[in-house]
Amino acid sequence: MGIYENVKEAAEKRGYSINRLEKEMGLPRSSISKYNRNTPSAERLQAIATFLNVPVGDLTGDTSSTSEFTARNEEERRLLVLFRNTDSVPEEEREEIIRHFESTVDIYLKAKGIIK
Repeated sequence: MGIYENVKEAAEKRGYSINRLEKEMGLPRSSISKYNRNTPSAERLQAIATFLNVPVGDLTGDTSSTSEFTARNEEERRLLVLFRNTDSVPEEEREEIIRHFESTVDIYLKAKGIIK
C-alpha cells in the first residue's frame, strides 16, 4: 500500500474519514488524497502520525520503526500532542511546564482522594 492508503487505514481505525482528518488537522481539503501522487514532507507525515497516534512507519509502510513512546489511548495521545506543541519552547521553560503539570495532577489526585 502507498502512503495515502496507509493514512486512510490508520484514520479509519480511529474513526476518522480523510475529510474529517484534514478538517481537524487544519489541512486543505483533498490534500491527503494527493499522497497518491506526491510524497508529503517528513514534517507533515510526523504531524499526521502524532494526531493518529501511530508510528510514522505505519504511514510510510516501514513497520520496523515502531516506538515504545506511542500513546496507548486517546487521553495519552492528547497529552503527547500538547507536549509536542512545546517543541519551540526553550528547554528550561519546557521543564517548568512539566513541573507545573506534575504539581497540578498531584493536587487534583489528592483533592479527589485518589492518592494521599
